[in-house]
Amino acid sequence: TGLKQLVASDIDKKEQVLVLDNDNIYSGLEEVFSKIENNKNFVLYNKNHTGLSHYSFVKLDNNCLLTDIQERIPISDYVCVGGYGFESLQTALESSQHVIKSDSTDEFYMSMVIKQLLNIGKKVNGVCLSECYSIGTPKDILLNISKLIKFKFLKKYFSLILLKKKLLDRNNETLFF
Repeated sequence: TGLKQLVASDIDKKEQVLVLDNDNIYSGLEEVFSKIENNKNFVLYNKNHTGLSHYSFVKLDNNCLLTDIQERIPISDYVCVGGYGFESLQTALESSQHVIKSDSTDEFYMSMVIKQLLNIGKKVNGVCLSECYSIGTPKDILLNISKLIKFKFLKKYFSLILLKKKLLDRNNETLFF
């Protein structure tokens, strides 16, 4: 449905676009945007501080260009933090449509679209975003909860989860899993 919305939108197909996953909390995007050159493909990344493997892993060269991206296969200590920039809406649409037409899987990931760009020889820059917190799984939330409380709009929700976790920990029970 997201692709259909983009195709039907009145956005100029030559405009640079950024796709953000909805299961992350991003901080400091303004600073990152100031570093991004116009008309460049890029992926926001950071070091995998969680040890979990349900992310897209990226491999970078010495110039911070992506050399590989793999879904849920740890190929480095760096993970995509859910930010995918495309030199143009047209590039995003063409690469996405190619992946959908050529892959037999039922589940598509943006990492597959970025991999398609790499496969056709497009450069994809890696841009480090130091403050991004995944909330895609209960484990992600628990690993990041102390950092998430600083966001005022989330504080009451994550404070309740943290309180419940402390109560459960006291009784040797588990939250969510």
